[in-house]
Formats: sequence, C-alpha cells, structure tokens
Amino acid sequence: MVARGSPAARVATPGHARSSLSVDDPLPVAQEDKMSTTAPEPWPWPEALDGPQAAADNHRVLFENDRVRVLETVIGPGETTPLHTHRCPTVSHVVSGSSIIRRDEHGAVLLDTSKVDPPFVMPRVLWSDFLPAHTLENTGPDDLVVIGVELKDRA
Repeated sequence: MVARGSPAARVATPGHARSSLSVDDPLPVAQEDKMSTTAPEPWPWPEALDGPQAAADNHRVLFENDRVRVLETVIGPGETTPLHTHRCPTVSHVVSGSSIIRRDEHGAVLLDTSKVDPPFVMPRVLWSDFLPAHTLENTGPDDLVVIGVELKDRA
C-alpha cells in the first residue's frame, strides 16, 4: 500500500513529468459551468464530432470499456482544437496548463479562464455533464494536459 503524501503517491501522467500534487493535497474544485446538465436526446451532433475522432491530434483514448472511456487531451501553446463534442458526463483532471478559451460552434466564447474569478488554478479537477460542439484554444505558454474519465453507464 502506498502511504498518503509519499513520493510514490504523487500523481504521474504517462509520458509526462510527475506533478507536485500529492494525494493529501486538496484539488481546487471548479465552479459549475453555466450550461444545461442534461444532454439532449437525440444527440443533435454527428458521431464524427466525437472528441477522439474529430480532434484526433489532441485526444488519445487511454482505456475504454462499456462503462467508461479515459482520454488524454494535449493542446499545445497557441493551438486550437477542431470542433468536437463530449457526449458523456466527465470527470477531468487538468494536469498542466494555464489558460484556455472554449468557443461554441459559432465562435462565441463560452469560457475564458483568464477572466474568471477566482482565477483558474492548476492542477484542477472538473465535472461536466456533457459538452456540446466546441473548440478549445490554449492561450497559455505551456501544454494543456487533461485526463478525462467519461462515464458511459448512466444507470
């Protein structure tokens, strides 16, 4: 068993340096986005807009079964993802990065983390019920790295 707070208990992401976050450190919890919490049925966007398919250069499936899908999302400094969706409720651990702008399919700004109060602090854990068609622009100087666990099974 790994002791809480021990170096072995520190968070590591495959292919990335270990973070300075230990299991004992509290993660800032995001305030809820001002968006609907229930995904529309039927889903109005084509399957071709699913994150790993539509933004394949930024999304990598680390694990998938009939209940969950674990994604690693990496967006380089100054890079903007193609338009994509996330249909399932998701718990996301933002491992690194500093600021992003999320826009809807029409280009309207949904979230600009440089303008939120309190400031967007990394690392951070976020919850979202679903994300309709959007792009993400990394406006910070470092890679934005997110590990997301999409919950497929709503039962």
